[in-house]
Amino acid sequence: MANTHNLLEGPLRSGATIVHVYSDRTIAFLYDGSNEAQIRESDPAILKDEDSADDAATQELIQDGVLLAYVMEDDGGIDAEVIVGAPLSDEELAQGCWKTPQRGYLQLPTGRLMIHSYSTIPMGDNEGEELEEEGHLLETTAGEYVVTIYRKDWATMARKGLIEEDWKEEDGRTNDIIVLTHGDEVELEHPPTTILFDELL
Repeated sequence: MANTHNLLEGPLRSGATIVHVYSDRTIAFLYDGSNEAQIRESDPAILKDEDSADDAATQELIQDGVLLAYVMEDDGGIDAEVIVGAPLSDEELAQGCWKTPQRGYLQLPTGRLMIHSYSTIPMGDNEGEELEEEGHLLETTAGEYVVTIYRKDWATMARKGLIEEDWKEEDGRTNDIIVLTHGDEVELEHPPTTILFDELL
């Protein structure tokens, strides 16, 4: 059962950042710290209601790459491995089983990537509140990025014997791999795709 530790907790790739952010709902938010004022002023409905992604403000921010939001498999937290670089290689993908990857577009004009949940984002229903939980700040090269979300298919991996059947009991596991590929390394999509699940559009 090779690479079990990497499959469960990461990192799958050297240099990756492991992120754990508490959440009591299923949406994760990514944006550049310098864009926080713009997002706050736009007041997108998605910041208050996870079933409201189709309002004009939310869609404009997503399409402009100012805000990126994706749906987690379940609540409980953002448990992810964040990689800055090329998308996962065939060799890396061969170490596990994956749901269909999703791609999005994100502008990081200062390279200060904020990763938040509904429990940590300092906007929306949390405006002016003193929050008990914190998001995560990752600093990287400024620029435009294609973001690819790889969700681990735990059930299939357990069925194939790649991980133990009691994988759900493992603390510290990472459910998603978030790969940010700089625009200089990959062709950017215009208009960019959204990374939200279809049922939220």
